[in-house]
Amino acid sequence: MSQGEGDQPDAHAYLREALRLDRASREGEAIGHYRKALALGLSMEEQVLATICLGSSLRNVGEAEESHRLLAPLAASNNAAFLFQALALYDCREYRRASGLLMERLLALLVERDDPDVRPFARPLARYVERVLDDARGDVNL
Repeated sequence: MSQGEGDQPDAHAYLREALRLDRASREGEAIGHYRKALALGLSMEEQVLATICLGSSLRNVGEAEESHRLLAPLAASNNAAFLFQALALYDCREYRRASGLLMERLLALLVERDDPDVRPFARPLARYVERVLDDARGDVNL
């Protein structure tokens, strides 16, 4: 790992090492490097990358609940974080919630794009998706 000033690895060196370990399917080893990079400070774009990668790595080592908690704040505005969060929910056996959130996001995207296949069914689909999410809320605290 390259060093920054004072022979201490900088945030970018930790991030590069974490990404290298992740690519080598060594997610467990990458986790500490992602955490250190985030703690030392990264640009906003790098923070998002590191957070998503950390969330994915946590899920891959069996820490799906922590992955979900970490990714939740980004999920509303970042599609990759949203998808990794849905995978974490699935791994937590929150199948209704994961599928409901995925359906909700897909429906919103198709409505936004004025999809001609979805247009006549948008309202009933929204109600059905809401029912799935309501069922999920009954299963777990959202």
